[in-house]
Amino acid sequence: MNALPVQDPNTRTALITGANNGIGLELTRRLLNEGWQVAVLIRSSFPADDDAIASAIRGGRLRIHRAELTDFRLLAEPLK
Repeated sequence: MNALPVQDPNTRTALITGANNGIGLELTRRLLNEGWQVAVLIRSSFPADDDAIASAIRGGRLRIHRAELTDFRLLAEPLK
């Protein structure tokens, strides 16, 4: 049996929907804390007082795409 290659967490990217609140926000924070690159699809802004999120945006590790998730046709542009 072959072992899976160990992947550098800085090269892993997660796509999260609903990342600006609730479970999506906590998952976003956790992955950023673990060194992941994160792309998010959201309809409204992140909490203004979230320093970890603001830092990740400034550092280029968090990419934000505004999208309406109820219409698949509207996702084409953010997912390019």
